[in-house]
Amino acid sequence: MFIAPVFHDLGYRVVVPDLLGYGGTSKPLDVKLYTFGYQAQDLIELLDSLGIKEVIPVGHDWGSGLAQRIYHFFPERVVALVLLSVAYFPPGKEDSPRDPVAANDEFERVDGYRRFQYQEHFIEDDAPKIWDEHLESAWTAIHGSDQEMAMKLYCQPGNFREYISNDRRDNPVYDFVKNLAIRDPWIKSMREGGFAAPFHWYRAFWENVHSTPEKDLPAERAKVDVPVLYMYCEHDIVCLGSDVLPFAKQGLLLDLTMYEIADIGHWVPYQRSEELNRLMKEWLEKKGL
Repeated sequence: MFIAPVFHDLGYRVVVPDLLGYGGTSKPLDVKLYTFGYQAQDLIELLDSLGIKEVIPVGHDWGSGLAQRIYHFFPERVVALVLLSVAYFPPGKEDSPRDPVAANDEFERVDGYRRFQYQEHFIEDDAPKIWDEHLESAWTAIHGSDQEMAMKLYCQPGNFREYISNDRRDNPVYDFVKNLAIRDPWIKSMREGGFAAPFHWYRAFWENVHSTPEKDLPAERAKVDVPVLYMYCEHDIVCLGSDVLPFAKQGLLLDLTMYEIADIGHWVPYQRSEELNRLMKEWLEKKGL
């Protein structure tokens, strides 16, 4: 909502779909339907229905993963990629489920903290009910401005569950969180749709349903030969800019541009939309897009 109007006014045709589990679209509880490859097919069918042949996918967080898979499954349709917060990662070849505890043990060894600890809570069976019953608390929990508090909530066992279950709202938050024009539509949407479907994005990751179609992709499809713009946030403790470096060093990103957005956390579309739009516009012009 903070990006689309600008690029519409610049003459681009902009499509902003509600992704599976959110907003006005379907909210299935079959985790396999959240597979990136299947969702990419859905979006291509949407583009076909609109008569759009080529596209520049722009995605934030999980949307970044889906944007990448549109390229991997339909490279002939993609002329460039814009990835926000979540770095590039190639298609998966291993088809066994992931162990979140073992993964966080490894993150703690490498990064010094359990980077995806919060996701262990998100995939608990009763997590949707807890969040559905405490939406105001959830709103403050996920949009905190204090890094020390964010580290406690996101990266230490039990703290996210404790915060939401007790309906706490004492997490210091960014200014945009207090904007009722932003908060109230989110509260309304989540009250109507609930968290059961959105949390399936996390279940899909840990159950590794994405590999079902991905493991059959040609190996060369992991190499992205269109321009890629990757923007990440200085104070994001979960999505680190350095995550992209191993794949860049492997030569999988032939035309990569990186920008660090200073002094903010994860929610760059809310916090720095003007800077984000300016950087995207300059990059598009530089690339002749």
